[in-house]
Amino acid sequence: MKQFLICLIFSFNVFGAGDGHGSVTDLIWPAINFCILFSFLFYKLRTPLAEGYQKLSTEFESKFNSAKIAEESAKKFLEEQKLAKENASITIKSLEQEHEVNKDNQRKVLESEYEQKTNKLYSDYENKLKGERKKVESQISSNLLESIIKKTSSVISGDPESKNKALKKFLQ
Repeated sequence: MKQFLICLIFSFNVFGAGDGHGSVTDLIWPAINFCILFSFLFYKLRTPLAEGYQKLSTEFESKFNSAKIAEESAKKFLEEQKLAKENASITIKSLEQEHEVNKDNQRKVLESEYEQKTNKLYSDYENKLKGERKKVESQISSNLLESIIKKTSSVISGDPESKNKALKKFLQ
C-alpha cells in the first residue's frame, strides 16, 4: 500500500510537468496575467492601504509619545522617591529635633503660665486674707470699743463723782 501511494505521488509530479519539455514561451501568458492582476489590485488598494498605514503610523506615534511621556514621569517619580529615601533619615531627625524644640518651648510656656497663675492666686489669697484680717480687726476693735464704752458708762453712771469728772473732761 505504501509503495502504491509513493508511486502515485511521484507520477503526479511527472504529469504536472507535461512531457518535460518546458520553454520560456509557456511562462509569458501567466506572467502577463499576473502583471495585469497585480497592477489592478495595486491601483485599487493603494489608497486604502496608504490610509490604513498612515492611520497606524499616527496611532503608533501617539502611543510612542505617550509612552515617552509616561517614561519621563516614571523616571522623575523614581528620582523623587530615591531622593526621598535618601533624605528620609535627615527629615526624620529634623522632625524629631523640631518636635523636641516645640516640646521644650511648650513646656516652658506652660511652666511660665502655671507660675503666673499660681503667683496671681497667691497674691489674690494674700489680699483676701488682708481684707478679712482688717474686717476682723475692725469688728474686734468696734466690739472692744463698745464694751469699753458700756463698761465706762456703767461705771460713770454708777458713781456721780466720776460722772462730773467725765463731763468736765469732755467739755474741755
